[in-house]
Amino acid sequence: MSTRFSEESAVGDAWQEKYEQLQNELALAKYEAQKWKEKYMVEKRRRQKSARIY
Repeated sequence: MSTRFSEESAVGDAWQEKYEQLQNELALAKYEAQKWKEKYMVEKRRRQKSARIY
């Protein structure tokens, strides 16, 4: 019984590790997406301002 428990614990630990890794990757992707969005909005505003000049 203790062998089965340790195997289940190892499987659980592996899933936990994978889950945490995916959470970190998701957080990084969200951060990068936000930075790209900020760059896009800055460029959009710049183009709108330059379009008004002409």
